[in-house]
Amino acid sequence: MRTIYLALAALAVIAVLAYISHAVVIQTMPVLNPLNERLSVNVTGVVELYITALGLTSTGNYTMAMHLLKALGVTGAVRSLPTLAALHAHEERLASLMAELEGVYEDALSQVLMGNVSGARYLAVEGLVLDSEAYGELNTVTNLLTTIYPNATGQVMSMAAAMRVRLISINETLIKILYSPITTNMTIMAIPNIVVVGGSVTVFGRLTTSNGTAIPNAAITIYVDGVPTGSAITNSTGYYIVNVTVPPIYKPILPIKALYNPPPTSKYLPTQAVTNITVIYNSTYIAINYTGAVLWGSQINVSGFISGPPNRLITLSIGNLNMSITTVNNAFNISIPTSDLLPGNYSLSIYVTPNGTYAPTTYVGALMIYALIAKPNVSVSNVAIAGLPVRASINVSPWVSGLPITVSLGGSAISLNLTSPNITITLATPLLLGMGVHDLVVSVGQRPPIGGGYYVRGIFVVNPLEIALPAIALIMVMFLARFGIVRLRRSPQQETQALPTLPMAATITTPRPAEVKAVEERIIKLAPSGKINIPSVKEVVMALSQAIATVSMKTEVRLKPTQTLREYLTAIRGKLDPQVYSVLSELVGIAEYALYSPRVPTPVDVARAWELAKVLS
Repeated sequence: MRTIYLALAALAVIAVLAYISHAVVIQTMPVLNPLNERLSVNVTGVVELYITALGLTSTGNYTMAMHLLKALGVTGAVRSLPTLAALHAHEERLASLMAELEGVYEDALSQVLMGNVSGARYLAVEGLVLDSEAYGELNTVTNLLTTIYPNATGQVMSMAAAMRVRLISINETLIKILYSPITTNMTIMAIPNIVVVGGSVTVFGRLTTSNGTAIPNAAITIYVDGVPTGSAITNSTGYYIVNVTVPPIYKPILPIKALYNPPPTSKYLPTQAVTNITVIYNSTYIAINYTGAVLWGSQINVSGFISGPPNRLITLSIGNLNMSITTVNNAFNISIPTSDLLPGNYSLSIYVTPNGTYAPTTYVGALMIYALIAKPNVSVSNVAIAGLPVRASINVSPWVSGLPITVSLGGSAISLNLTSPNITITLATPLLLGMGVHDLVVSVGQRPPIGGGYYVRGIFVVNPLEIALPAIALIMVMFLARFGIVRLRRSPQQETQALPTLPMAATITTPRPAEVKAVEERIIKLAPSGKINIPSVKEVVMALSQAIATVSMKTEVRLKPTQTLREYLTAIRGKLDPQVYSVLSELVGIAEYALYSPRVPTPVDVARAWELAKVLS
């Protein structure tokens, strides 16, 4: 009877363990980018760039718009999303049509001024066709942008309205050229022809027909470097006169244009006249002194001297930080915080706004924000028992209050913020944690001026259940067999599944050590520096380097310095036997796990990596 009781007790233990195995949830830490995939620009950012391109087109900057659209055409978002592809095609067509239309329009006006009415009318017909096509493309682009990105509807509609005004103006002018019978001429003069920025210029001239007849009561618009700055009405003898102020455009030579653009019902053709003036202004000189390298959390001290008036407005930009300051007696001094930035390299941009006769200027310099690396020191027993807590004493140096830290072992983790550089934690270990060596991982997060840190230590975990269960099961089976309840049979011999003998193995020459070393350096270059110094990670990288060097000799496809491991797998997919590719793919997976996850490869992982590498070599 005692034996039966022991058997029933063993069955109860097994039932309880089975329930626990289903009820206990082993926590896991997230794997950071395990495939090392490269991500493209997000869709919202791409759409905003298309809105920027539309803005360039609406202001007549067609060359920059075409350059931007050409760059957007090769992005992954545009190539993979049909809606963005359609937007790209229509907006590119719109910019091209507008550039061509402007050229035809200017040529038609030039032909009118030269008296070649027939040539001007031929160009007017061509321009009207382009104008109509551009108007249709503008409507399509507007509808697509407002549908894809409703938040920018107001901005898009404003740009579209400006372009429609321009298209209508060109259309009306071309219609006049096509149907108006009387050509016109205009003269222009500007006094004085040398002026300072912001100064006044008197512009005058005369509007007549081609045979010299005055055109009275005609509206004349004056442009300075393309900016409308004044208007006038011709008198009874066709003369016009107007005083205009030179806008803050800091160029040595500025064109002044007088444009006559009659209404659609007029019998006269449009005309224009241009003269140049010399502009006098002062260049702005800037002297800057700033800290080129600062500790994260510290301040960047920037000081300088700006020529010109004593009080000048300047804007400073670093990353996503923008600050404005006004000089005092031409000097300024400002401290810029770095807590809201991340460690890295930045550009310091300084823009000095124009002031009177003093032109604007810019300055761009490089600076670096660096962080301290925390070094956790851990005191913990080398042996732990599954299901029982592990006590660890941790010292973090350097440290700051509130520094986040995470300690994990076998899927169990504790996260907290430090209030002291020395802490003692008690970490529960899962009851069903397998027996063997497991890594105790201490990860220190970021908080200015600390940029993080990493510590890994192997701990041997003993699981009493793994030791006791086989013995209990054997006793039960022997008991049942003793009373004839079960009959022991010899199970058929099962063949162990070995790795396949690959057809390429016999034809590959062993790669030279230099080739293996070159591959290893390329893999390490793309990996986090904190993981490379871990011995088990080094072993996996060495195995993978041996395998890739061997495969490269066979396929003549080398691992490029800029390629990720997944990109290399894709490059050789069609050049390897499926079995060979499967083996290499598994080895790459082990390497990605070792390099990019917060875990550290176990001895089993290392052994498997070398086993796969030997198959390939």
